[in-house]
Amino acid sequence: MGIIGRFLKIVKEDKFNVVTAETRKGFDEEALLYANAGDDSVPCDNDRLILIKAGNTGERAAVGSLNESQGAKPGEKILFSRDKDGKVVATIKMLNSGNIEIELKGDYKIKTEGNIELNGSDFGGLIKIEELKMQLQKKYGNIKRDFRNFKSSYS
Repeated sequence: MGIIGRFLKIVKEDKFNVVTAETRKGFDEEALLYANAGDDSVPCDNDRLILIKAGNTGERAAVGSLNESQGAKPGEKILFSRDKDGKVVATIKMLNSGNIEIELKGDYKIKTEGNIELNGSDFGGLIKIEELKMQLQKKYGNIKRDFRNFKSSYS
């Protein structure tokens, strides 16, 4: 049987997250935070956690948190991050139409040791970022790596 507790704080213990949850008014319990494989996400203040028994020692494990839906429909997956106050600041939406939408408040960065390729009908086929950069340099001269102020027009 599970208990729902209000998340209070996170403590990193070695390589694992230990959460403190208020399970009754004035009574806090510590628990290891379990998540899906590959998921490193820590609850925000006032999130609700599900705690379950972990063995016969009276210890509990936090196995999930209650999050407000971001509007996913059947077959969709939405990943999102929040600021310290719990406000959503970035989302990646994998939609049941086959589209992926990325929305964010900050910068978008890609770091890779390999190639980046764009392939779509709007590009007339495959375009590699390095080739695009060379084409832009030929047309516009030296360009900076920071494209935030880059303006272009289509003819």
